[in-house]
Amino acid sequence: MGKSLYDNIFKYLNLAIILLTITIITLIITGITSFWINGLGYVAGNPEKYKVSHEILEGSYSLKINLNDLESNNGKIIYNDRKNKIYIDDITWKDDGYRINFRSTGNYSLHGGTLISGIKHDYIENQGYFTIKTAQLIVLYKGNETQAKFIGVSSINYKDGDDFSFFIKPISEYSGDSITIKLVDLCKNTWNKK
Repeated sequence: MGKSLYDNIFKYLNLAIILLTITIITLIITGITSFWINGLGYVAGNPEKYKVSHEILEGSYSLKINLNDLESNNGKIIYNDRKNKIYIDDITWKDDGYRINFRSTGNYSLHGGTLISGIKHDYIENQGYFTIKTAQLIVLYKGNETQAKFIGVSSINYKDGDDFSFFIKPISEYSGDSITIKLVDLCKNTWNKK
């Protein structure tokens, strides 16, 4: 009787291993494991499965930043529509000016995704993937406006989005104050299943 119990356990264990192996192979073949690992990058990186479209958003999105305590600005949200968000990843003093790094997060599913960013992500057949800066950053201080220099862009290198950066040359009157920054010309990247 004891031997038959062990035989049954062994049979069920083998069956479970076979079913688990079949499940894992199916997930790999269908691309679901890649989707789980890469998220929005999987959607954007499969032009044979997803078609991308773009729309430049009207309006501007403003935020006050503190130049006395740069770290206090980390995480401040400049855009949020509940599905997509843009926030300050960090601000650093570099090369005699302020480098502002923004992080964009979007949403995705097996049916597609969206990402609102300062970057247009696109794919052209026979040419490949490319990114184009669309956003502008305007600095507002005591009634004056100056445009920041765009200095950095990434592809979708996070599971849920990208990042982009601007450089603000220091003006002596900024010193020790807060300034208002304004993002304009954000791009809504939308991927839909073909």
